[in-house]
This record gives sequence, structure tokens and C-alpha cells, in this order.
Amino acid sequence: MSERAARWGLGIILLVYLAVGAVYSLVAPLGEAPDEMEQFQFMRYIVEQRHLPRTPEDRLAAGGKSHEPPLYYALLGAATAWVDTRALPQIKMLDPERWPRHSVPDEVLINFAPAHTADESWPFEGAVLIWHLARLLSLGLMAAALAVVFQVAREVLPGQPQIALLAVTLVGLSPQCLYIGASLNDDALAALLGALAAWLLVRLAKGHSGWLQFVLLGVVVGLGRLTKFYMLALVPEVVLVLVALAWLHHTWRYLQGLLVALALSFAIPAPWLFYIQPANVGLTRGWGRLLALLDIVHVERWFSAGGEGRAGTGVLAVGRALLGVFRLQPGAWALTLFKSFWGYFGAMTLQVPPAVYVVAAVLSGLSALGWLRIGVLRLRGQPSPLDGARVLGVPVLQALAFLAVEATFYGVMKRLPDTAQARHLYPALAGLALFFAVGWWGLWRDLASARWTVPLLATLMVGMSAYCLPTAVSAVRLPPLPVRSSPWPDAPSPAQSISLGDGLVFEGARWSAVQPGGLHGTLYWTATQPPTGEAIVVLELIDAEGVVRAVWAGHPGGPRYPTQAWDAGDHVRLELSWPLPPSFSAPARTLRMRVLREGVQTASFELPFDLPAAPSLVSAGVPAPEEAGLRDSLLVTVPGGRIDGLAGPSGSAWEPLARTAAGDQAAFVVDARVRPGDYTLRLAGSQGAGSAVHVKVEGRPRTFEVPGGLSPVGAVFGGTVELVGYDLGGATHVAPGDTVHLRLVWRARGRLDRHYTVFTHLVDGQGHTWAQHDKLPGQEYSTLFWAPGEVVVDEYTLRLDPAAPAGEYRVEVGLYQALTGARAPVLDAHGQASGDYVVLGPVQVAQQTAFGLARP
Repeated sequence: MSERAARWGLGIILLVYLAVGAVYSLVAPLGEAPDEMEQFQFMRYIVEQRHLPRTPEDRLAAGGKSHEPPLYYALLGAATAWVDTRALPQIKMLDPERWPRHSVPDEVLINFAPAHTADESWPFEGAVLIWHLARLLSLGLMAAALAVVFQVAREVLPGQPQIALLAVTLVGLSPQCLYIGASLNDDALAALLGALAAWLLVRLAKGHSGWLQFVLLGVVVGLGRLTKFYMLALVPEVVLVLVALAWLHHTWRYLQGLLVALALSFAIPAPWLFYIQPANVGLTRGWGRLLALLDIVHVERWFSAGGEGRAGTGVLAVGRALLGVFRLQPGAWALTLFKSFWGYFGAMTLQVPPAVYVVAAVLSGLSALGWLRIGVLRLRGQPSPLDGARVLGVPVLQALAFLAVEATFYGVMKRLPDTAQARHLYPALAGLALFFAVGWWGLWRDLASARWTVPLLATLMVGMSAYCLPTAVSAVRLPPLPVRSSPWPDAPSPAQSISLGDGLVFEGARWSAVQPGGLHGTLYWTATQPPTGEAIVVLELIDAEGVVRAVWAGHPGGPRYPTQAWDAGDHVRLELSWPLPPSFSAPARTLRMRVLREGVQTASFELPFDLPAAPSLVSAGVPAPEEAGLRDSLLVTVPGGRIDGLAGPSGSAWEPLARTAAGDQAAFVVDARVRPGDYTLRLAGSQGAGSAVHVKVEGRPRTFEVPGGLSPVGAVFGGTVELVGYDLGGATHVAPGDTVHLRLVWRARGRLDRHYTVFTHLVDGQGHTWAQHDKLPGQEYSTLFWAPGEVVVDEYTLRLDPAAPAGEYRVEVGLYQALTGARAPVLDAHGQASGDYVVLGPVQVAQQTAFGLARP
């Protein structure tokens, strides 16, 4: 293959990468890629505040990545700073501590993630536009990294351009490289700088030892250290390579160049390391300033998180961590790393289909066989494809260095899968790409050098990546929530703006006829303030005689966006299908809207209604859905029947919120008091006549009855959470080291808007805590999800410190918000303020003797 053909081939591969990557960037939900939300927040903080975070308050505002090297975020922030964010300054977020209302709809605790609303739809604007532009810029950085990988391969094997194309194709067009490149992620810049470092070292190894090469190497490594903290691994690689070159060539030139490169690699990140990065005060004085050049703060945090103590204990900590891999699950770690190299999406939560891993295993296996063949040929002294490739060790060493870093992650943290992320190996992308390409070349040179091999392989890789789009990338993409921060483009104008109380405003509706026999409606709402509870809307079509002819009921924002989650300024749209019952014969003249809050009607108004023209608007009977979940609307139509309700498990009855005068249509909404289970239709005046209608309600089992055998308390926390009573399980006399089992019974007195954590402390007479158990109520059952009147039974274990002295102890119980530590105020059973915790017990602690518990 000629040099010109190779460069044309590279250009085509990069264009394909950019095209497929652009599709990935559009399809992948915002914030779903690893650390993407935190990285976006840090980038926007730099733009909006125009400085890096230095104080604890700054770092809290800048988010979870505020301690990271800032180069990537500053570059992308500067490149997108021109976007006008006034229309959409920030997207709606999920976090039970910061934005508790937004966690209510799905009853899932997700920390710091986008809520995916209609604001994310095309055309993009404001913060969403910035996010997509930043993704495309990252994609460009990764494409540039692949171009440098091609150059590295050309330097390593200058006479084999086909290997360079194979390298870029096998790695660059893989699903994971496309996914990470198409997300907002600093790994793209790290990959580019790592590839540049490999290219410069390879050139130095080939004798290009001009001073400019050493200066560029120092600049690249220094910028790398301003991109990701583990780019520090480039420093020992540079030292090893240049020292080895000085020894091999018997010249001081490389050692002098090493000093230049090291000086730049430490000087460039020095301002950030000294003055900006969160620092241990003890490391910023005297010799500690030199330790800061090694980014010791990051390393110490890393090791301390794994219980390894201070990083200052030296290299032994790294050695223990590496050896720790073999004491854990090295096979599971290697398998996870393999999967994450080819396709492991989200925050290491979404695997690609097994077929992709099978293809990846075949490709990897063929490369491994090729390397085995090369090794055999070299052992026999026969010619091999690596003859003349003496500088291949440079990118290989880089790959081993970053593999060791990831292994150390696992050895320290001792968990999977987040410690086996192949994206952390992207600074060594050149070495990884050459592993696959050279392996193929070594296995079957004629096949690898055939003109059709690269196009065929590229087609396979693109096909595999395209297959992952619907099966994995978009599999987590739910329809956006029907809310915008600005008016809907198709909203009626002028708006009707009818206030329904509690911040809920009806702006208007659009109606059209659909077949068979029904209406399609789009209702528009706004919120002038955050509503305090959940509202349900009942629609009734009324004829000229005032008779209700058709009914519908549901949440104004649909089941996925109840009013309890709305914010001030929300513009909400509801799409509904409304089949009309057989009794609907006379034209409807009026649409009546009723608003129910906690089952009580709080507002009602009537609007003129012109029925859309259609050949037939009468339904012959619409079957109810077979399954329904929390907040779903259920509309049952029975020709000629009179609906009484639905009969559920254990004799429970589910009454409709509205029914027609003829009784042939009834509207139900699944609320928290509807028990999960099977329901059948109950018709008035008949037995079993509605058995053909069957609905299964799915959801969380809830109870509204207080169990017996409790010691009563009656204290109310934050005005909405009542501690009904408790049970110590008879453990009122214990010894040091024993475990006290505490059962708490809570009841919600209304809708809760706080995500509380429960604390339980076993405290002695002097106020010292000797046992503690803090957790969310139940099985991660946030107080945000409790329904009014719901009873929650909670279990706690308090293991008494073996050193606890004898005496009378008390159990202190309270609620607090984990983000701020703020405790909920308490009213006792008589309504009097009593601090921020209640006292239960007492518990007697006595020393254990041969004859039992001694008296304290």
C-alpha cells in the first residue's frame, strides 16, 4: 500500500468515526456516560465564575470533579462560552438531597443526574446546546488522538502502512471508543496527549534527538498532568525510556533532554498543584511544596479511600495494591476490563449484547495467536513481522504503565466494576492499537495486507457499533418528561390562564377526533410556584341537559411527572386519548374540569366545548389495559353495563374517581392506597358480570395500619413524620459488645418534601455515644416516597462498643439531611417543641460475669 493510499484510508476512517460518533452523541442521553454530569458542572462553573474552585464552598458548587486537573474543562468551557444560556441556564436535575422534588416521579434514588425533559429535544438551546457542542469537541479530540496513533504506528513500522490502518480501525471504530469519544469526558484529551507523548518518545528512540523534541515532550507531559491526575504515569515512562536511550547510545544528550522534559512536566502543572488544588496544609510548607509536584494529594486521597493509609508511606503502598489484585478476583477484573474496552456503557452499568463480546473475543483471540506466532518465529531465529521494529517497546511500555495504574485502582478500592474501566487506558491507545494490529499481521500477513481487509474490518466494526445503538445506548433512553422551561411552541395563543390554586394554572387545550370513536387531547399547564402535593384532574363532557356523557381522570403531567415534582416556571403538556362511551349520543356542550388533591375536590370550572367533526365519535367498547402502575390512568368502558368499581385482593374495593350518568364509563387513577394485585370489574346489580375485564396493578406494597406491641412515642419530626412507637425486642439489659435490635414505626402525616436519613445513637449518662446506626428508612425507602398516612416499619442494629462502661443508657433517634447535616425539629406527643431528637429506653448496660450480667 502506498503512503498516499494509507493517508486517504486514514481520512476515510476518521470521517466514519466522526459521523458514527456524532450519532452516538445525539442518541446517548445526556449525563449517562461515566462522570459526564460532574464534568459538565465543573466546566460550567469555570465559565460562569471565571476562576477555578479554591475554597470548600467553591468545590461544593463546582461538583464532584472540582478536585481534578482543569485543562479539559477550561478548554471546552472557553470554546462554548459564547452560547447564550438565558433561555435555558440549567437543565432539570435529579438528586434527593439537592432537588428532592425531582426524585418523586420514579421513586428511584439517583444522585446528580439529568431528569431528561423536553428541554433536551431539538432544537437545542442554552445549557443543552453547550452540552452537545462539548460532546462534539470531545469527539474531535478523540479523532485527533486516533490520527496520532496512526502516526505512531507509521513510526514503529514505517514500511507497513496497512498495520497503521488496522490499528486505527480496530480500536477507533469499537463501540466503547465511539461512546466515550462522543461523550463529555476528559479521557479524550488524555488520549490525545498520551498518543503525542508516545509519538515523541518513539521519534527520540529513532534518533530524532533535537532539543525541540525534548521541549515538546515536557510540554505534552505537563499538559497531560493538567488533564488527569494519573497521567503522572507518563513521568516514570519518560525517565525509563530516555535513560535507556542514553545508555544504549552512550551519550549525555538524552539525559540532558530528560532534565528539560522533567522540568517542563513539573513546571506546567505547578501553579495548579500549589495554589488551586485542594491541598493538605501540611504539604504546602517547606519540603511539602516539592511533594505537591508529585500530586501527592490525589494519591493520598486515592489510597486513603481504600483504607491503605497515607500515600506518604511510600512505594510499598503501590506494591501492596498491585499484589492485592491477585488476592482479590483477578479473573473477574480482567473480564470486566475486556468488556469495558469493547462496550460497557453508562456508569459501568449497561453491558452490550453478548454477540458483541463474542466478536470482540474472536478479534482479540486472533491478535493473541498472532503474537504467539511471532514469539515462536523469534525463538527459532526465523524472520518475523517485528524485524526492524525496535521502538515498539515504547508504546508497549506505556500500555503496561497505565494497565498497572488501573490494576492499582482495583487493589486499593477492592471493588468492581468501576476499577476496571478501559477508558483509563486511553492515554496508552497507541500501544493497545498496535497490539491488535501487529497480532493480526503476525498471524496471517497476506490477509492483513490484502486491500479489502481494512474496508471489511471497518464495515464489521461500524456494524457492531451501530448494533449497539438501539440495543444498548438508547435502551436507557426513556421518552423525555413532558415539561419545558419555556412555553411549548404549539401551545394555544392566547393562553386561557385559569388558576386552579396551589400554583397550578391551566393554559388551554387542543382537541381532535380519532378513530375508532374517541378524542385526542393536548392539555397545557404552567406552575407559578412549586405545588405542595399531588393533584389529579377529572374531565367530564356534559351535554345540553347537564348530563355527564364521558369522563377521564389522570395527573396533569401524566404518571411520570406528578405535580409534587413541578417547579415554579414549569410548562407542562399532557397528551391523552379519550374513547367515548356508547351512551354518548347527544352533542357535548361543556367541558368541566375538577381538581382533586388527596381525594378532596379543591377547584372546578367549566369551558365551552365544540366537539371535533368526525364520522363517528362513539366507541364500541374499549378494553382496559392489562397492567397499571402508580399514577397510571385507567379508563374502563362497558357497553350496556353500569360500572360499580373494581374488586381487588383480600376483598379490597377500588372506587372510580368519576363515571358517566349511564354508568358505562368510569375513570380510575392508581394511587398509593391501591393495593398491588389483580382486579376485576364489578358491575352494579350483577355477580361476576365484569369478569372479562382484568387489571393487574403493580407497585410497591404499602401499609397504612400500625402494628401492635409498641412502646408509644407520638413525636412528630419536621411537621410531617411521626414516630408512632418503637420496640427494643426485650433488649433492655445488655453487656458491652452486645447488639441492640431496635424497631421503629413511622407514619407520614402528609406529603414529604425532604430526603431524611435516620440516626440512632446509644448514649451513656455523660452524653458519650457508644453505638450508632444511621441509614435511610426501610430498604432505601426515602421519605420522599411516603404517601400520606403510610406506615413504615424500620429495623436498626446497635452494636455496643466492648469498651462501654456499665450504667444506664438511652437511645436517641432523629432525622437529618445528609448534605447539610440539618436535623428535623421535633414536637412531642403534646405538640410542644422538644429539640431535634427523641429519647427512647432506657437500656441498662452491665458487665458480663460468670454468673450473668452484674448490676451497674
